[in-house]
Amino acid sequence: MATPHLDALRRDGFVVVRNLLTPEEVINYRETATKATTLTRTGSWPHFRTVPKQFPPWPTTPPPASEGGIWGVQHLLHPEMPGRDSFAKCYFSPSILAVAEELMGVNPSSSASTSAEPLVMELFNLLVAPETKDFELRWHRDDISEHATAEEEIAQLAAKAPNGRQGHCQYNLALCPDASLIVVPGTHGRARTQTEREADPYAASLPDQLVVELQPGDAVFYNN
Repeated sequence: MATPHLDALRRDGFVVVRNLLTPEEVINYRETATKATTLTRTGSWPHFRTVPKQFPPWPTTPPPASEGGIWGVQHLLHPEMPGRDSFAKCYFSPSILAVAEELMGVNPSSSASTSAEPLVMELFNLLVAPETKDFELRWHRDDISEHATAEEEIAQLAAKAPNGRQGHCQYNLALCPDASLIVVPGTHGRARTQTEREADPYAASLPDQLVVELQPGDAVFYNN
């Protein structure tokens, strides 16, 4: 069976999938996302990420736009989230799951079998641009400590993909033109170079870095 998405992921560490959502879906989900963002910015939804923090704990009150405001809305599938059904429809959409199944080697025909490995889904959040201030996240890989030695990095990377199998699937799905993800192709499979270790965590560019440009309805799946 051909696996073009998986081939690209193994080679580069990411794969862009164009037009994963239809134009009609983009309009629908953008409307739902806009409502959720407005509720959060006005203090009517308590789960959010705030500028300039990258990691929790988060404040209990969203800061005003003049101080940066929020950059994320969390718990989109919470029972009390307005628009939850629309978010759930997106999260469990066949088009998205088909790519995820290819990347992780899940056989759709056997996914309901009691002998099949269960598909665990988590962390469905909405990321938004701050209203008044630029904001950036530091260079990082989610599951590898920035303080790890080269040997520790290699061991941890291997443990995340036993026998070369992709064990997880993370993606960014664009509802607006989006050029916020910057990657260095190939770094998913090796330890950092000395240049990468010494780079400024926020401002400095790195050799071979690439801005992933998405249009509404596009998605990028990547090895986190």
